[in-house]
Amino acid sequence: MDADKEILKIMFIGLDNSGKTSILYALENAYNKIENIKPTLSFETKRLFNILGLPIYVWDLGGQKKFQQKYLEHREYFENTNQIFWVIDIQDDVRFIDSIEYFLKIWELLEKDRESLPQITFFLHKSDPDIRNNDRIRKNVKTMKNLFADLPQKFKFYETTIFDREELLFVFSKSLRNVFPKSNVLNDYLNEFLEKTDSLSIILLDYNILALSEASKDDESLNICHVCGPYFANMAQKLRSYKMKVPDFIQAQMDGWLFFKTLKVSNQIFYLVTFNNNPDAVKVINEYIKPFTESLTNVIKYIL
Repeated sequence: MDADKEILKIMFIGLDNSGKTSILYALENAYNKIENIKPTLSFETKRLFNILGLPIYVWDLGGQKKFQQKYLEHREYFENTNQIFWVIDIQDDVRFIDSIEYFLKIWELLEKDRESLPQITFFLHKSDPDIRNNDRIRKNVKTMKNLFADLPQKFKFYETTIFDREELLFVFSKSLRNVFPKSNVLNDYLNEFLEKTDSLSIILLDYNILALSEASKDDESLNICHVCGPYFANMAQKLRSYKMKVPDFIQAQMDGWLFFKTLKVSNQIFYLVTFNNNPDAVKVINEYIKPFTESLTNVIKYIL
C-alpha cells in the first residue's frame, strides 16, 4: 500500500453463511446484533475503525451464488483493495470444494493486475472453543490447508470464532499491519525498547484493542502480552466508563513481570504492554519507561 492512500479498503469474502457479518459485529463488539443477522444482499460497506488516523472501510460481500457471479463480472469491486479476509465455515466440510472453487475464480481475476494484488488471509471460522480440539474439526483444518498446498502462493490460515473477540482482533490487526506502512516506524521503537531493557516482548494497542505494533524474542512471551494486554485494556476502559480512576502504570508478577502502561496522545488512548523475566526487570523498566513513552508519544503524534 502507498503511504499516500487515505483509507484502507478491506474485504470479507466467502460463501453464504460462512460467518462474515458476524465477524464484523464481533470486531465492533456489537454482539447484540448477531442474533438478528440476515443474509447480506449483494454487499455492504462500513467504516469499522481508525488506525492512527487512517480509516478502515470494510466491504462485506454476500456469498450467495447470484452475487458471486456479479463480483466476477465486475472487477471494479476489487480495485484499490488492500486486504482480503477469506472466510470458510470450518464446520461445513460439505462445502469446502465450493469455497475453494470460488476463491480460485476470484484469485484468477485479481492476478490480472499483479502490481496491485491485495494481501489475503484465511479465517477458518466457527472453530468454537467447545469443539476446536475434537477430531472432526482437527481433520477439517488439515484438509482445508492441504487443499491450498499446491497453489503457487502461500497464505496465512487462522482458526477463528466470534466467541473470542480478542483472538479475532489479534488476527485482524496482525494482517492489517502488513499493509499499514506506519507500523514500521513503531516497530523500530519497540525493538529498541526490547534491547535496552532486555525484555522479551512488547505490544502497542489502541483504544479498540487493535495491536498497532509488536516486537518479541519468542512466541511464548508475545502470547503472554496478547492474552494479558486486552484484559488490562478492557479493565481500564471499564473503569473509565464508570468515571473511576484508571491506573497509569500496572506491574504484575507472573513467572516474570508484565507491565501495562496507558498513553494519552492527542485525546486518544493507547496501551503499552511488555513482558520481562529478568530478576531486575522492575528496576530497569521503571528507569526507562518514562523517557521511552515520552519519545513514543512524540512518534505517535507525528504519525497522527
